[in-house]
Amino acid sequence: MRFLSALIVGSVVVLASPAATAQTEEEFEIARQSYMTGQQLFDEGRFQEAAAAFQQSYDIVQFADTLFNLAACHEAIGSVDQARAEYQAIANSPDVPEDLRVQAQESMTRIAEAT
Repeated sequence: MRFLSALIVGSVVVLASPAATAQTEEEFEIARQSYMTGQQLFDEGRFQEAAAAFQQSYDIVQFADTLFNLAACHEAIGSVDQARAEYQAIANSPDVPEDLRVQAQESMTRIAEAT
């Protein structure tokens, strides 16, 4: 779990950048707040609630980092098929930074080895 927590913390910077998919500043602020809430809940081990917060953020602004955090929540609560699909979506996306793609691939390997 410590590994997943480090990944969650490291992705705040990406969310702080401007979002092309958010329609308004207000929507972006809602997404940002939901993301921050998700991060706090994840750090507290409240993975189901964190997943809901990350999902709310991702529904507004589709950042790959947010999807990665959502996948980490699903992995932590045992929804491995959902987590695997989310990690796969990240790994297959042409717009994802290489380091995040590698993390997603490593996470898929970890799931495969655990099941």
